[in-house]
Amino acid sequence: MLLTLAVKLILCLFAADDLKLSRSTGLFDRLWKEYFRARGQTYQPPNLTPFTGKRDSPCGKIQAGNAYYCEKNNTVYYDSDFLSALRLRVASDTGTSGDAAPVVAIAHELGHAVYAQLNRQTRPVRGMQQLQGYGEEKMADCLAGFLTSAAAEKGLLETNVLMETESTMALIWEMNRRKGHPNWRVRFNSFLHGYRNGLEACSDATFENLRYPGK
Repeated sequence: MLLTLAVKLILCLFAADDLKLSRSTGLFDRLWKEYFRARGQTYQPPNLTPFTGKRDSPCGKIQAGNAYYCEKNNTVYYDSDFLSALRLRVASDTGTSGDAAPVVAIAHELGHAVYAQLNRQTRPVRGMQQLQGYGEEKMADCLAGFLTSAAAEKGLLETNVLMETESTMALIWEMNRRKGHPNWRVRFNSFLHGYRNGLEACSDATFENLRYPGK
């Protein structure tokens, strides 16, 4: 009986997390549609595709424990088991719900999608800078900060968002030190820039093409 109740409680918690993520991504889509429309452009919301284990994509095989934006088919792939485990770990480390963890991870990938679409749509007009090295990762984190702030303001996330985000980025860094990603402190500072200063603070000029050898 106790085991059954525990299982039901865990399933309810995961369902609540899925709802928060769904509501947050719905808000993100509305924000980007408005932003693109104001620029005379059209935002194409990426498909959000969960997977477990490994997943084939037009951009190659995506490994477990990952979230990845594939520009070739405008899709964000994410390992649902990984995001659930990440939330639980953040909750344990911070003493909070950890509900910001999956939202921040997806918001980062949507940052890649937005930056790719802005470059693709404006390149013939004014040739946006193509960030190299860690620049694009920092841009995605800044855009994720803007989105997460909007979700928090709408009450879609609980308090302690910044504490959970800091823990999320530190944990992802420890779990998955991938080439092409800066140290988690660099990422968190980029996230804070967008969270505190808004969308217009996330510009090419802000995120110069810096590299951090050995990080």
